[in-house]
This record gives sequence, structure tokens and C-alpha cells, in this order.
Amino acid sequence: AAAERAAEISGPVAAAVPGDVVRGTLAAAAAFTLGNVVFSAALRRLPGLGLSQGLLPIQGSSRLVAMVHAVLTVLLSASVVAHLSPQEVHDRVPLPLSETERRMLYLTCGYFLQDTAVLLLFERDIMFFVHHVSGLAIFATLLRYDRAGVAACIALFWGEMTNPLLSLWWLARKAKNEALSDVVSPIFTVVFPVIRLIVIPVYIFALIWGFMVTGEVRMPFAGRTLVSALMAVVTFGGFVWARSTFLGYFKHRKKRHAKLLAAQAQAKTKTG
Repeated sequence: AAAERAAEISGPVAAAVPGDVVRGTLAAAAAFTLGNVVFSAALRRLPGLGLSQGLLPIQGSSRLVAMVHAVLTVLLSASVVAHLSPQEVHDRVPLPLSETERRMLYLTCGYFLQDTAVLLLFERDIMFFVHHVSGLAIFATLLRYDRAGVAACIALFWGEMTNPLLSLWWLARKAKNEALSDVVSPIFTVVFPVIRLIVIPVYIFALIWGFMVTGEVRMPFAGRTLVSALMAVVTFGGFVWARSTFLGYFKHRKKRHAKLLAAQAQAKTKTG
């Protein structure tokens, strides 16, 4: 029922994406670029949010656009894979792309292209860069051979599900909004490792098994190997990212606790 509801909500978005690969990808890239411009201008004119100085408006706008992309792709992919078990995902690997899967791939490729440009120009984050390049290579291969749209749906449904939390936490931290950060950070710290260390590896194993061992996929061996290897790389990157997130949270809590104790000691000294 939830997947059907997601399909109803996201249907107009899929319909708005042009059905041609070039026009669809470029239209999505242009739309997300426009979103970056609008959000960046808004952040510059709202100094009270604490994101109006230096590169923060541009970097903050990229997080807001990332949240929009995440919500759209989670809704679109939910209509395909939210109810599927790993075995059912494995069985769908040989199937050709559906129209929804194809348009979702255009949408995501457009987003990744414009966000990669933002990374190269304003942030130079190597982990995100590798993630985006790997994703583009996977999605382009699926589009080239018109197969295994379920792989893209799994990657986007589970991979993008935590993005709004990550983006909101980043915005709160940069804006020095400790109240919001203290709410979002522990939720993200719990949910992100569960998805990256448990859920995604199970589905990625089912996908790779379908590509390389049991699936009758009409794709050359080199293409199947490339997609499988890149999915494994992105999954391993999720392990590294989850570990750093978990350790970083406790390091931050330790620093906050030490700062609080120092402030209390200083207050006692003054009153004494």
C-alpha cells in the first residue's frame, strides 16, 4: 500500500522527465542546477540561518538539492522495490528497464552530473566524487544495455533514504544550530550504519549474484563485471563512511562533554 502511494505521489515527476536519454538527463541537470541557484540566493539573503557567508550558501544549497533528489528518487524507486525481498531482487536482474526506471535514471544522472560539477568547483570531496563517478558509470551501463533497472532502484531507495538526515545534520552543524544537530545526529548515527552495514550489503550480494552467476542478463561479461565491481566499491565505501560516522559521533559527544565540564569548573571557580 505504501509503495502504491509512493507511485501516486511520484508519478507526475516521472512523467515530467523527457523520455529521451539526452534530453531527459540534460533537463534534470538543468532543473537541479536552477534549484542550486535559487537555494543559494535564498541562503545569502537569510543571514539569520547562519549559512550566508563564504561558500556556505553554495554548499548549503547543494545539500538542499540533494534532499529534493533523495525524496524524489526514494518515492520513485519505492514503487518498484520497497516490497521486494533479496531473492525477488535477484530474480529481476535480467529484466529490461521499465519506463519508470528509465526516467528515474535520467533524473539521477542529471543530478549526479550537476552535483559532480559543484563538488569539483566548491568542495573537492574525494569520497563523494568517487561515489558520483561510480554511480554514473553503473547507471550509464544499465541504460546502455537496457537491463537490471532493479539494481538502480535498490541503490537509490536504500542509498538515498538517509540523505535527508545527513543533509539536515550538515546544515545544522554549519549553521551552529546545536539544538537541531543534537536531534538529528544520533538518529542518523543509528540508522545510517544499519542500512549501510546490513541492509544494502544483503541486496548488493543478491544483485551481484544475479549479474555474475545465475542471472541470464543480456549484457556482455565486461559490462556485468563493471557494474558488479562498482557496486562492491560503493558498498565498501559505505562501510568506511558508516565507521567514520559512528566514531565521529562519539568523538563529538566526548568533546561536548569535556567542554561542559570545563565550563562547570570555570563557573565554580568564579563563584568560589
